[in-house]
Amino acid sequence: MEPDSLKLYFESRQAIIKERESLGKRLSEINEALGMGDAPADPARAPKAKAPESTPRKKKGGRKKQSAGRKNAKSLKGVLLDVLTDQPLAKEELLEKVKATGYQFRTSNPIGSVYTALHGNPTVRKVDGKYCKA
Repeated sequence: MEPDSLKLYFESRQAIIKERESLGKRLSEINEALGMGDAPADPARAPKAKAPESTPRKKKGGRKKQSAGRKNAKSLKGVLLDVLTDQPLAKEELLEKVKATGYQFRTSNPIGSVYTALHGNPTVRKVDGKYCKA
């Protein structure tokens, strides 16, 4: 900023602050006349009204709770590491082996869960579209 525009900015700012103070005084006088002497002079600083406690707030998004009847002793990654062998297996074969252990999926697309658990796992290696221990 140039010195002139900087000076103009500070002068304008001071004028606005003075006007705000005079408006605050005037608002206090109005509040007194209305019998609201303890109301804040600056409405921007007034405490916000709280929602009635009888209406519970709804949760936005978030993770769903696990179903009580479907608890697995191990995570899917843990079960996959148990069923993986040195012999490469397709995702579908791994899914069948995981189901044979008694693991219960909470999804309608269990093959997608298997795929997700396999990728990014440093103990799993992909060979010609099949998976085995690294």
